[in-house]
Amino acid sequence: MGIVTLTSDFGTHNYLTARLKGVILSEQSNVQLIDISHTISPFNIIEAAYVFKNVFMYYPEQTVHLIMVQSQPINSVYVYEHQQILCAKINEQYVLSLNNGILSLALSGYNYEVKLSALDKPKLYVNWLDMAKIAVQLLKKPEQTWNKHFQSDPKMIKKDWQKPVIIHGDLQGISIHVDGYGNLVTNITQDVFEEYVENNPFSIHVRSVTIEKVVKYRYQEINGSYIAYFNDLGFLTLSINYGNFADIMGIVDPVSVVVTKK
Repeated sequence: MGIVTLTSDFGTHNYLTARLKGVILSEQSNVQLIDISHTISPFNIIEAAYVFKNVFMYYPEQTVHLIMVQSQPINSVYVYEHQQILCAKINEQYVLSLNNGILSLALSGYNYEVKLSALDKPKLYVNWLDMAKIAVQLLKKPEQTWNKHFQSDPKMIKKDWQKPVIIHGDLQGISIHVDGYGNLVTNITQDVFEEYVENNPFSIHVRSVTIEKVVKYRYQEINGSYIAYFNDLGFLTLSINYGNFADIMGIVDPVSVVVTKK
């Protein structure tokens, strides 16, 4: 039984994911379909890369991953020249995505090979069902499909993770993800935070909220209090104890997070 994982910004209140799964199962019925996430913020390739980057290495060889997130909407103002489907091979797994920079973010720090799909023609709009059909071909004949149906040396769009910077003595970062509990994950890692703060008192600022300590055990804090902690991946995360930080703060798009030494 093959495994296909799905990561998208489709949401959970429409037919898109179900239709995609139907196409895959029609081509290959004995497939295990795994939903990594369908609640990525629309067009947010940073968030999609963050979620995927911390998941894919736990899957077995021959798993095929589909990352289905555009970097911008297609409308009368902005039109892609030619959207292309890329395929990366890493640890005998395959990752399919658009050529919009998401692969370079999701697989940063790893060694991988990337090729351009020759199974479909360049077009102004890539139908996600085309990507699903390519995934099935990789499941059925992985080596043959990889070697014969992908072109080497594509002009791959590359993007770098935005790192926290020190401006006017303050450590400035941004939010990169809102988890299922409404906690705000930032791009400030624990080692960067500790190197900046050292043993000095500090304050963390996001919009009108100020937090003056990082806690280890959230359950010991007062319900409704604003707290900061490092998540299991080592990223500074802002939260309301037993509350939804993002909803209460009205955070939808990435916001600035500033750490100041006193």
